[in-house]
Amino acid sequence: KISHRASDQLRVYYHKLKYLNKVKELGNNYYNEAEFLFVTSGWITAGQENTFADRISKKYPNVIYSSEVVMRDSEEKPPTVIENPGWIKPFESLVKLYGIPAYNEMDPSIFLAVSYIIMFGMMFGDLGQGFIFALLGWLIYTEKIKITKQENSYMFIGLGISSMFFGLLYGSVFTLEDIIPALLIRPMENIMVWLGVTVILGIVLLITTMSFNLVNSYRERDIEEGVFSRNGLSGLFFYLFTLSSIASILIRGTLLLPTGITIVLLILPLLLIFFKEPLSSIVEGRGWKIEGNSSEYFMESFFELFDTLLGYMSNTISFVRIGAFTLNHVGLSMAVIILSGMMRNNIGSFLILLVGNLVIMGLEGLVVGIQILRLEFFELFGKFYHGDGKEFDPVRIRD
Repeated sequence: KISHRASDQLRVYYHKLKYLNKVKELGNNYYNEAEFLFVTSGWITAGQENTFADRISKKYPNVIYSSEVVMRDSEEKPPTVIENPGWIKPFESLVKLYGIPAYNEMDPSIFLAVSYIIMFGMMFGDLGQGFIFALLGWLIYTEKIKITKQENSYMFIGLGISSMFFGLLYGSVFTLEDIIPALLIRPMENIMVWLGVTVILGIVLLITTMSFNLVNSYRERDIEEGVFSRNGLSGLFFYLFTLSSIASILIRGTLLLPTGITIVLLILPLLLIFFKEPLSSIVEGRGWKIEGNSSEYFMESFFELFDTLLGYMSNTISFVRIGAFTLNHVGLSMAVIILSGMMRNNIGSFLILLVGNLVIMGLEGLVVGIQILRLEFFELFGKFYHGDGKEFDPVRIRD
């Protein structure tokens, strides 16, 4: 194993020498047998290598395939092979709007799929409307209707089932709330409780994404990001300890720990975040080192620390919008019911209910979907996901 301050450059030279040595070996073996020698290189997954080599040898016997030489540039990263279950594919396309996961970076598609479905159901909880979404997804899956790709049917089915589930919890069916009882809560009658629940959900999701950042940092051996950043161990400890202290005050009326210890445990992680660059340099054995002008670094670190504190608060509070859209959905439903009740005949009342439900499903469903995507991209993905990779797009050999 190479351990040197110039180890990356030495690895590049090593692989280039192996490459040139292989070219020389081929030239010697086929001396006077071939006028030209063409060399091409590329990436292939480990699981397909043997099959690829066998197909190459059968279809192109004059091609010499070798996996012994790896031409690796110090700044080049392998492409990413994205493999997810079929029901994840429509959510995978949403992730790609943000960016392609880099090599060794966690693919957030499954996380986005699960969190998106849960948040949609919370914001759009209605047993009847959810059933329509699920039915639409089933019709797309069975190709009874062809308004979009078949793989997108999984999204409609997932969102519909989630909406149905929360509709049962809310006791809402096609905007009507007097047909079935609420199994858990009626958000409009328990506004503050429901807003608190949505904030707790946001806290769980934020802690989860910060944990993902630890995994990515470990894979990249990035000490600065994994230990000393606001989304690393230091930031995670500060966030968890702050929440625990606030919860202790709300529940017990006192701090979790004595005041002096609490202040120390709050200031210490902030200092680690403030001095993250020189501290990571010390841990890596390079001594106290700051890139560029020291005064500029401290000024930037101060404003970054201030932004960090605001970010923790704003990111957490942003999830109140889940509860707000839940209440908005209930409010629109009440408006439809009131308008329906103003009609003097049953046919007119039914038409108002029908049109009202269609408008809510189309307009509010779209707005809710966009708002959830905003939460995913701005509040969650920024904690752990860079999306600066490139997708593996292989050349295919036709039989």
